[in-house]
Amino acid sequence: MLYLVAAVAREVAFKRPDRFGWIDVDECYWLTSSTEGANLVHEIVHDGRKHKAGVGLGSHDPLELGDETTRGLLGYKLVMRHTDPALARRSLEFLGLDAADPHLLDTVAGLSPSSAPHRQGECLLRDNTGRIGRVRIEIPPVERIEARIGTTPPEGTETVEQVGVPA
Repeated sequence: MLYLVAAVAREVAFKRPDRFGWIDVDECYWLTSSTEGANLVHEIVHDGRKHKAGVGLGSHDPLELGDETTRGLLGYKLVMRHTDPALARRSLEFLGLDAADPHLLDTVAGLSPSSAPHRQGECLLRDNTGRIGRVRIEIPPVERIEARIGTTPPEGTETVEQVGVPA
């Protein structure tokens, strides 16, 4: 079913080359873990530009973003905090940086620390020209976006909604 949703998104994004289309695939392991899904991601990344369409692939592990060629064709690459050393190393390699550099490993582990809310959204960005820098992604000061963007429930609310489930 998830493959079907992604395939329909590809059709919609590729259908009208007179406008830019964007396909966002977060937690993309669900798509790239199957042969069909990996082939679909490969096609979108390789063919998207001629159809005036782009794709955003999100994952904890860069290896889940597709094969080496597909990952290499991604123009903009973001790496958020990783405290797991193996994931931090793979993320640095994904950016084209030295995965054995202890300073860079510390940098990745220290991005956007949970103890510093004013630093939320920090990441490393590699642009399509190969420049790499530290940036911070911020929520735009738009009330409707601010109200809905978070994934952490507010304090004092139920974390699981039981709809039609008998007690």
